[in-house]
Amino acid sequence: SVGRNLALLARQQRWEVSGLALPDEDVGSLNKAGVRIFTGRIENEELLGRVTAGATHVVHCAALLPDSNHLGRSVFKRVNVDGVRTMCRLASHAGWHRIVFLSTVGVLDREATGPSTDDTPYRKPFDHYTWSKIEAEKAIQIETEKSGIPSLILRPANIYGEGMSFKWPEVFGLVQAGKMRTVGDGNVPFSLIHVD
Repeated sequence: SVGRNLALLARQQRWEVSGLALPDEDVGSLNKAGVRIFTGRIENEELLGRVTAGATHVVHCAALLPDSNHLGRSVFKRVNVDGVRTMCRLASHAGWHRIVFLSTVGVLDREATGPSTDDTPYRKPFDHYTWSKIEAEKAIQIETEKSGIPSLILRPANIYGEGMSFKWPEVFGLVQAGKMRTVGDGNVPFSLIHVD
């Protein structure tokens, strides 16, 4: 969902955009906007080479999300960690100007006295998703240090908005059904970022 919104915004700004979509994904709005779509999976290095041919900048926001934890660590490694390594190898061979990687603030430990920052250490992983995002961040830092290609790791928190399929439909359904419960006094801060 983030990738779709980013691709549409980039097209509005007159960028040429290519993207990788899953085989069953609805890409009608992307096709209509002039995004060149390739169908497949992030693990396919040859396909990624075709998707990114001629690219100068690449944004990597493909990932298995926590609702796929049942698939196991090896699948998360293949998609979320090895996919990053593949992108870094392609960056080095193709001479990209920059790689942007979408991670999550959930990789960081909790600070006792304030918000987490870039200096906050990694948390102890409690699921395959968190483990894979931490390992992906480490991989991109190692690989881009070797190649000298600048990288940027973004760590958003709780993205919501149109097209978001993980977590929010269930939450909003519970609210609409009157089944949500308030925890504590209801004044606990919770960071949200709209997909736009």
